[in-house]
Amino acid sequence: MYQVYAQEKDAFSKNLVGEFDDIDEAIDAAEEAIKNLKNGKYTVEKLGGHVNIYGEPESIVVAEN
Repeated sequence: MYQVYAQEKDAFSKNLVGEFDDIDEAIDAAEEAIKNLKNGKYTVEKLGGHVNIYGEPESIVVAEN
């Protein structure tokens, strides 16, 4: 599963755009989400199904601009 986040380049927090099963759909959604943002940036993370010691899901960044 892939999670897509969008944010302003100088922002401290990122907003979840959605979760997708296909990487191509995730990147298309990311590019669409940043069209409305001034200086927008996106991050696509792949969830591996593992959690860290705090119970938070571990993810790997697979695409960003």
